[in-house]
Amino acid sequence: MFYSSLQAAISNSIYSNINFKVKQVVCLEAIYHGRDVVAILPTGYGKSVIFHLLSSLFLDKIKCESRVAPSPVIIVVSPLNALIKDQIRRLKEGNVKATVLSVKGKSEEEINNEREERNRTSV
Repeated sequence: MFYSSLQAAISNSIYSNINFKVKQVVCLEAIYHGRDVVAILPTGYGKSVIFHLLSSLFLDKIKCESRVAPSPVIIVVSPLNALIKDQIRRLKEGNVKATVLSVKGKSEEEINNEREERNRTSV
């Protein structure tokens, strides 16, 4: 089941022509099977691929397996706002409740408003 869900996640992503590294697949498979994962990998290894595929991977799993808990919890800790925003958007598109918790305690809406304001003033 994991590999078919992984293939579905890949086909719905920008990573359709990627050659996965072993540790990327190991992390994704462990997460898929409900195990906690802390991936400390070197710069350039491809941690972002793992982040990007999580939402699609779980959405496919929920679709395919009726015994899956209806509310899986995914926590992605990332300093990259673009990754966080993309994860939230993709999860919400799949009717999964999602939000951002930031260090400053700002909501997703506040973060987006600040970003839009910065973009308007920098133009």
